[in-house]
Amino acid sequence: MYIKNSSIVGRQIHDTYFLIDINSNYLNDRCSLYELNEIASFIWNKIDGISDENTIARQLKDMIVDDTDYDVILNDVKEYLLSLERNGFIILG
Repeated sequence: MYIKNSSIVGRQIHDTYFLIDINSNYLNDRCSLYELNEIASFIWNKIDGISDENTIARQLKDMIVDDTDYDVILNDVKEYLLSLERNGFIILG
């Protein structure tokens, strides 16, 4: 199970969803934004400290209209969660 890093906040600006590290040192009032697509923001919003990658993959499979294989979805969810962990956005709990 994964837990969101408490210094990371998600913000929707117009039609785009971003992750922002509120503890980041800003240089000249500039910060780094991590832009999420629709699937990535869906996964981000499912990270609650309780749901594991299987639960999130099943929920994503239910949301997807086409016949994408569950194992493909599960693998993609795992890879994305690892990417979030490597970048410090989430912590394995």
